[in-house]
Amino acid sequence: MKVTVKYLSQIRKATNVPQEEVELNHAISVQELIKTVLCKKYEKLSQVILDQSGALRPIILVFHQQKPVKEGTPSLIENGDIITIMAPITGG
Repeated sequence: MKVTVKYLSQIRKATNVPQEEVELNHAISVQELIKTVLCKKYEKLSQVILDQSGALRPIILVFHQQKPVKEGTPSLIENGDIITIMAPITGG
C-alpha cells in the first residue's frame, strides 16, 4: 500500500523534501505512520513534531485526505491516501 506524505512550512525543513510516497506493508493509523515510520526516518522531524512524552505537539497540524487528525482519534490509512503535516507560521 502506498500513501503520499506532504511536508509544509517548517516541517519541510526537518525532512528536506516537499513530499514523498511511503510504502506500507499493512494498514496503520496516521499517528502510527508519523511516530513509527516518519520520525524514525527523519530524526529532526521527531524533534520538531513530538513532545518529550512522544505525543504530537499541539501546534502541529496533520490532515488525512484534507480532514484534520486529532491526537486521540485514530485515523486508518488506505491505499492512495494523502497525509499532510504542517506547523503554522508564527511570529511578529
